[in-house]
Amino acid sequence: TYTSISAVKAAIRKKAQQAIGEISEKGYEAAQNNINGFYTGTPVYYKRTGKLGDSPRTTGVQGKGSHISTEIYLDDNYSYETGTWTAKQVMEAAENGYGNLVGTGGFWRKTVDEIPDIIDDAMRNAGFSKK
Repeated sequence: TYTSISAVKAAIRKKAQQAIGEISEKGYEAAQNNINGFYTGTPVYYKRTGKLGDSPRTTGVQGKGSHISTEIYLDDNYSYETGTWTAKQVMEAAENGYGNLVGTGGFWRKTVDEIPDIIDDAMRNAGFSKK
């Protein structure tokens, strides 16, 4: 039983934070799993550094008041000691299958495609139903 509007708002915010926390965690896991799927085959013309596989990030739960959010992204703020490509160029080539990179592309598209189900599950787990 809620005794005031502020108590109702606090309860909704708590459940929303729980849902966003789960989205952040599960979305990060999806990005990590999918990007790890890139690493197939053995390159001949370049040395793997593993930096691409270390790039998934999440901001965790952020916000205050009536705004709560999270962001799941690939961190391209690093450089390669070999070659001339930027991290962003490597990510784009790896994702889209060009540049003679050895691996399976589509890892970010797959992650983006999984996010709606992750959101639905997290909202349901936090007690919000979708009708």
